[in-house]
Amino acid sequence: MKKSILFLIILIIILQVAHAQEIIEFTDNITVETLEQNNKQRTRNGNWKVTYPGVNRYELGKYVNNNREGKWISYYSNNKIWKIDTYKNGDFQGEFKQYNEKGYLVIKGQYFKGRKAGEWQYYFKVGTLSDIGKYVDGKKQGKWVSYFPNNQSLSKEPRKIIYFKNGKKDGEYISFYANGSVQEKKKYTNDYPVGASYLFHKNGKKSKTIFYDEKGKQIASKNFYESGVLKEKRIFDSIQRVISIETFYATKGLERIKKISYEENNKISKVLEYHKNGELKTKGTQINDKQEGLWESYHKNKELKSKISYVAGKIDGDYKTFYSNGQIEYNGTFARGRKMGKWTLYGGRDYTIIETGHYNEKGKIGQWKYFAKKKHLFKIENYKNGNLDGEYIEYDSYNKGVIRAKGKYVKNKKDGPWIFYDDTGKIIERKRYSMGSFISDK
Repeated sequence: MKKSILFLIILIIILQVAHAQEIIEFTDNITVETLEQNNKQRTRNGNWKVTYPGVNRYELGKYVNNNREGKWISYYSNNKIWKIDTYKNGDFQGEFKQYNEKGYLVIKGQYFKGRKAGEWQYYFKVGTLSDIGKYVDGKKQGKWVSYFPNNQSLSKEPRKIIYFKNGKKDGEYISFYANGSVQEKKKYTNDYPVGASYLFHKNGKKSKTIFYDEKGKQIASKNFYESGVLKEKRIFDSIQRVISIETFYATKGLERIKKISYEENNKISKVLEYHKNGELKTKGTQINDKQEGLWESYHKNKELKSKISYVAGKIDGDYKTFYSNGQIEYNGTFARGRKMGKWTLYGGRDYTIIETGHYNEKGKIGQWKYFAKKKHLFKIENYKNGNLDGEYIEYDSYNKGVIRAKGKYVKNKKDGPWIFYDDTGKIIERKRYSMGSFISDK
C-alpha cells in the first residue's frame, strides 16, 4: 500500500514537471497593487503582487530600487502559471516561459538586455513543438523551422523551413505537405521573394511557378495540371495588374484554350479562344470585364459559327449563327439582352426555315410557324407576351396540309373545345377544357 502511494506521488511530480509548471512562492511582506497603480511613479522594494482587474490575472515578483529583479511569475485565475519573466535592473534578462490555461508550455526563450536572444521555441496548445529558431539582438536570425500539429505529419518532416537575416526573410524558403513531399520552394532577399518560386501538387508534380523581380513584385506566373502539363500563363505589369492570360488544354501539345491581352489601364481586353486543334474559336473585346462590340466564333474547320454584338456585357443588335458548312442557323435581333423582333431558325437537309416568329420585351408574340423536314407547315402557335394564347393548329409531319389537332390556349392553358384527327384528316376525338382542366369528351 505504501509503495502504491509513493508511486502516485512520484507520478504527480513527473506530470507537474512535464507541464513545466514551476512552483515559486513569495511569502514575506508582499505589497499588493493594481496594474494601474503599478504604472505610476513611486519607489518600490521587496516582494510585490500586481493584479489585473477584469481579467482575474495577477503577477508576483521582487523590486530592487524600483526595478524589477529576478523572476516574476504571472498567474491565471485558476492559479496556474501564465508566464515567467526574468529581469535584471528592470530589463528583461534571462529565461522566459509562457503557458496556456491547461498548463502546457507554449513559448520558451531567453532575453538579453531587454531583447530576444538565442534559441526560442513555440508550441501548439497541446504541448508539441510548433516553431524553433534563434534571435540575435531581438531579430530572427538564421534557420527557423515550423512543424505540423501533433500527429499530422506522417513522415515527421518539418512543415516549413525559413532563413532570416536581421529579422527579415533572406535565403531559401521551403514548405512541405504532411506526407513529407515538397509543397513550395522559393528564395527571399531582404524580406522580398525574388526569382522563381515553385509550388507542387501532392504527387510531386509542379503546380505553379511564380516569377518575381528584385523588389518582390510578381512579373509572371504559370499554373500546371496535376499531370505537370501547363494550364495557364499570366504576365503582370509594374503595378501587379494582369496584362496577359493564356490557358491551355490538359494535353502535352500545349494547345491553347484562351488568350486575354489587357490594355488602357486594364479596362480593355482582347480575348482569343481556341479549339483543341489550334484553330481560332472565339474573338472579341471586353471593357471592364464585360463583352463589348462584335464577337465572332468559329467552327473547328475555320467556318464562321456566330456573329453577336454586345453592349456592356449584354447582347444588343444583330444575332446570327451558322452551321459548319456556312449555312445560316439562327437570324434575329437582341435589345439589351432580350430577343426582339423577327427570329428565324433554319435547318434540315436544305437548310430551310424550321421556325419563325416575333418577340417583344416579354417574350414570343403573335403567330409562330413551325415547319417539318419536308418544308411543309407542321404547327401554328399564337402567343401573347410570352404565353401561348390563341389558336393552335398542329399538322401531320408527313402528309402536307392534314390537320392532326386544333384548339385554343389561354395563358399557356388549353381552353374550350379541342379536336383531334387521324393522318387522313378524319376526326377521332373531341375534348373540352377549362383553363387547362379537362371537362368532357364532347
